[in-house]
Amino acid sequence: MKLTTEQWLHEAWRLLTPLVEGAIASSFPHSPGDTAELFPEPTKIQLSVGYWPNIPRKEQPLGYCADPTDCKDGETYTVFISPELAGDHRHTTLVLATLAHEMIHAWITNGHGHNRRFQMVAHELGFRKSYTCVSLKTTSPKLLRELRRIGKKLGPCPWKPLKP
Repeated sequence: MKLTTEQWLHEAWRLLTPLVEGAIASSFPHSPGDTAELFPEPTKIQLSVGYWPNIPRKEQPLGYCADPTDCKDGETYTVFISPELAGDHRHTTLVLATLAHEMIHAWITNGHGHNRRFQMVAHELGFRKSYTCVSLKTTSPKLLRELRRIGKKLGPCPWKPLKP
């Protein structure tokens, strides 16, 4: 069964969740209480391919996680993945890395910033400096293996890339 873009992204989120949760737990081992209580998984999410409004196209990031206050219901995180990412297996891996980066925003920073907590979790997950930009060159070999494994399960991104 071929997945739609949104189905593919939601399945990717589901498959990436254990990695992100593990990185959060490892980053805050001495936190009082359960890290799942301190940093609960966002339950209301919208995942889509597109550009974030009010940012010129040439300045668009690979991904964007909007704070729930940007949504009319005040509760839903919205994550956009750049429509320029798609195509071959390398792009699928980059899409998954970008989604994992945006997932950390949703869990840790409420959609904003690359603060110390964000950096701790990103590093534990396998991202290396710079934490503001996703690149396969700054992704650890271990995380790349996991992303490729997930990419093989999902298959290639179902959308057609836009020209940059």
